[in-house]
Amino acid sequence: MGHLRLVHSAPSFEPPGHPVLEAFAGELDYIYQSLRWLGASPASIDDLAHEVFLSLERKWPEVGAPEPLRPHLFGLALRAVRRRVPHGGRSDGAACADDLARQRSRGQQDASGDGGVNLLEAALAQLPLLRRSVLVLHDIDGNSIPEIATALSMARWAVRWRLRSARRDLTAAVRRLATGGLPS
Repeated sequence: MGHLRLVHSAPSFEPPGHPVLEAFAGELDYIYQSLRWLGASPASIDDLAHEVFLSLERKWPEVGAPEPLRPHLFGLALRAVRRRVPHGGRSDGAACADDLARQRSRGQQDASGDGGVNLLEAALAQLPLLRRSVLVLHDIDGNSIPEIATALSMARWAVRWRLRSARRDLTAAVRRLATGGLPS
């Protein structure tokens, strides 16, 4: 007597990619850099990045894939930082300026050999958080005014006003720091 042999060959199954996990994998470096621009302390960046992607996960069923994704992620990062940074959203610009002054006195430069990066970071740290956010999104990330307005839930006129103010304040801060002045 022969034995009945059942051979079950199930088709291979690949679970569909989860869009938030794909966003996490593709945009984690961007979120880390955004959190640094926003003045998050190095010790809190991992936790804040986690908060950003948890917020994205919670909102995904409502909004789906926001286009473009990066300004939306930056807005989530801004909200996460605002919940943690005291004193009206200013990071410790004085500490950044002090670090820059110490490096100058020792004749050090950053890893790229360009002290201008540290100067820019110290000057940006002195800007109020919303102005800094608009400046980074527009002038560094290259987003349009309407994209920034949507991502930060602001009116377009408010984005333009903050961008002009941020550019003026950044210019003044760079000049002050470049001549060895103290942050205000």
